[in-house]
Amino acid sequence: MVDDLRTGEKTVGELQLLLEDEAASASQHLAILRGKGIVEGRQEGNKVYYSVTDPKIFELLDVAREIFSTHLISTRDLLGELDDEVAASPER
Repeated sequence: MVDDLRTGEKTVGELQLLLEDEAASASQHLAILRGKGIVEGRQEGNKVYYSVTDPKIFELLDVAREIFSTHLISTRDLLGELDDEVAASPER
């Protein structure tokens, strides 16, 4: 959800469409993020526009994604090696 704010502020409805999520669920997530100081809301008429409080949050997301990707690749490689060992095992 936070990553969807990378291009600028969005309403709950816009975020809901992007996430294909129920409005109540999107609102609950936004309330948690707002409570933690990650996003902030701006009221305009009957709509609330959400944005991140600090653009460095996106840098943090990028680093976390990179770490996760590296870990996933390492795990995939390890599983491939294990598959190779099982296939080469004389017990099979």
